[in-house]
Amino acid sequence: MYLVWRVVMTGFCMLLFGMGGLLNAALIFPLFRLFAPSVAARERWSRYWLHLCLRVLLTLIELFWLAKFHVIGRERLDAVDRAIIVANHPTLIDVVILFSMLPTADCIVKAAMWDNPATWASVRAAGYIRNDGQPAEVIETCVARLSKPCKLVVFPEGTRSPPGGLAPLSRGAARIAIRSQIPLIPVTIHADPPMLTNATRWYKLPRKRSVYHLRVGMPIHPPAPASATEHEAALSRELTDSMRKHFEESVFHGRV
Repeated sequence: MYLVWRVVMTGFCMLLFGMGGLLNAALIFPLFRLFAPSVAARERWSRYWLHLCLRVLLTLIELFWLAKFHVIGRERLDAVDRAIIVANHPTLIDVVILFSMLPTADCIVKAAMWDNPATWASVRAAGYIRNDGQPAEVIETCVARLSKPCKLVVFPEGTRSPPGGLAPLSRGAARIAIRSQIPLIPVTIHADPPMLTNATRWYKLPRKRSVYHLRVGMPIHPPAPASATEHEAALSRELTDSMRKHFEESVFHGRV
């Protein structure tokens, strides 16, 4: 019976997420457009509202005994005004977890989310960065955002991780860090037992509650080019290798 409960409540939470997106599109975001004094204020209000909605959703997930969440080092996220937060992406609710901790975070999002009925209004209202443009343009947009106080969330894998490993990491986050000279803050995410992974249907749940372990690592400071001729590609490759090493050691070698 417990497994049936978990499946039903997981479906309910997913339905709640979708209905919340539609309700926000119909009622909340139009009010923000009407009353916000500027585009920047409207985006800030929208991001904070989404943060509150996701905190409620995460609370329900815990109350329904679907998952439990442990976070180590959260104070490192609160201590900075500008950072590039990079995380591995093992499950579907990683975004929910991170944004429940970050009141006004910015994010690079998949182009598909701009056409999804449950998310299109949210990503537009919040002014998130769409990732289907030219890579150089996306990077420059991120660098411009980081010129002001901003916590930019990036999933370097670009999709959910394969079971027991990492997908190849894009060098985009490293390039953004090098050009902006803003540190990367790695967040490692591990779910035991895993649920809502890329390899299983949403209703194929483990028989016991999943426990999520998140560890916020020390900032990884990007190297500054030693000269105008030093190639960014080599520096970004080294920085991306450092990210991968951190994720592999923290998640897959039992340090979370």
